[in-house]
Amino acid sequence: MIENISEKGIRPPEETKGILKGAGNFRDLGGYGTGDGRIVKYNCVFRSNSLARLTDDDLTVLKEIDIKYVFDFRVKKEVELSPDRLPEDCDINYLNMPVVHGEFDAEVAMKRIQSGDTAWLTDEFMIEGYKKNIDEFADTWGAIVRHLADQKSLPLVFHCTAGKDRAGTCAALILLTLGVPEETVIYDYELTNMYLKEWVAMIRQTVRSDGHDPESMDPFLVANRDYIVSLIEYIKEKYGCAEEYFSTKAGIDNETLIRLKQQLLT
Repeated sequence: MIENISEKGIRPPEETKGILKGAGNFRDLGGYGTGDGRIVKYNCVFRSNSLARLTDDDLTVLKEIDIKYVFDFRVKKEVELSPDRLPEDCDINYLNMPVVHGEFDAEVAMKRIQSGDTAWLTDEFMIEGYKKNIDEFADTWGAIVRHLADQKSLPLVFHCTAGKDRAGTCAALILLTLGVPEETVIYDYELTNMYLKEWVAMIRQTVRSDGHDPESMDPFLVANRDYIVSLIEYIKEKYGCAEEYFSTKAGIDNETLIRLKQQLLT
């Protein structure tokens, strides 16, 4: 359950309302406190779900934010089915950097789910996918950090389809590296359940109408606290901490990590 824990330096939900109508899970990572008393800057890094259904007003908002880079973690089939809709009259750099969540093919998975084949979709499957995200896509997360450490790349947004698993992994790595407490990282992850509440309800109703059990889809739809906790524990157990992960696994040098904090913390 998402709790209002702003007394610990965390933005309350009423201060983090959805920014874009066509991307309900688009949100600023700014405003979170670090363990040493600093704050993550606003208007530097955003996380999101798919940008394929942005409205004309949303495009105006992106231009006002002055987004410089869009990192899309979706695989080729996802992008082909629902390409991002971005402003055409401004200079936004779009980079597709596919991240496969374990053996998870979103298109195939949805077809299996819609047919009632959900026995494979378990909490264990999702947790293993998060771990593979860490072990197999260090180059992707490292590329994000290098751009975040460069003022010319800011502000930027990274996203997947729902903005939960792949984007959630990226957000957790960034926040942990900046020194944001683990409980705050978990809080940010669970906010997805608030932002996508209507979308999840719609999917569940569709599944129910097809004669299937909507709760069987929860691993696919819900930002389960156990997933992000398992991810954080895995990072600590295997790499020591997020900074060490970037240093040893992603090839990020200390100077870049210093610049990262200079760019994103105040």
